[in-house]
Amino acid sequence: MLQEISIKNFAIIEEIHLSFESGMTILTGETGAGKSIIIDAMSLLLGGRASSDFVRHGASKAEIEGLFFFEKTPELNSALLELGFEELDSEIILRREIFANGRSVCRINGQMVNLTRLRQIGEFLVDIHGQHDSQELMNPKSHLRLLDEFGDENFEVIKNNYKNKFENFKNLRQQLNIRQKNEQEFAQRIEILQFQAEEIEAAEINLEEDELLVNRREKLNNIKNIADSLSTAYLALEDEDNDYSSLNNIRTTMTELDRIGNFDKDYQELADKTAESYYILEEVANQIQSIMSDL
Repeated sequence: MLQEISIKNFAIIEEIHLSFESGMTILTGETGAGKSIIIDAMSLLLGGRASSDFVRHGASKAEIEGLFFFEKTPELNSALLELGFEELDSEIILRREIFANGRSVCRINGQMVNLTRLRQIGEFLVDIHGQHDSQELMNPKSHLRLLDEFGDENFEVIKNNYKNKFENFKNLRQQLNIRQKNEQEFAQRIEILQFQAEEIEAAEINLEEDELLVNRREKLNNIKNIADSLSTAYLALEDEDNDYSSLNNIRTTMTELDRIGNFDKDYQELADKTAESYYILEEVANQIQSIMSDL
């Protein structure tokens, strides 16, 4: 219920303050007296569309403020809680300022709010009826509430019980959806891990492969030094153009000892050891030559 309204610099109204009592209040007067302007001011106070045309000529802004008494309902309490009003008595003050540049400022109990919030609260406080429309009856959001008002006290108990159970159902359904989603994600994760495990197994990765690759890289980085060392070692063991290579010297030693082996078993034993060394070194020379050809 609208208890008081103050209007300042609105249209042709310079300043007016009206108080309303319980029951019916009738505004009468000639055409153009300003009856509809008061209704327009109330409409703007409840979140109607603003325009700089409403600002009185010569003023910087129009001001409208209303004091309302209200009956607490779950819907209104919920809307007020969203605005941060935890507990209100049965009074609420709406205020709206419309500036000459078209900007407007809305307040509820001194707290600045946007137009949507003002309109949302205003719908619970006043219903403006015209010749051909009804703000509340034409608003689908109010239909269910109007229908519920025909119920008795038992209906309200049943309704609240149903509301609580329905909220519980929605919470359980949300939890179920989350669990089902988690199960799907787990299944997908398992499938991905299995696929990756199969790929790793198919790759036949050698645990020592890193070390082998490092050694191979070091070998390739030093390939010239390796080739030079192998060549030097091979020439030292066996060089056709060098009569004093190691194998030639050992071959000569082996031949001379073998020739006198018949005279003493010690000579023959030395000849055998020299022959064994010769064949070992000859195999080494052959391997070096093979490695060099692969470089």
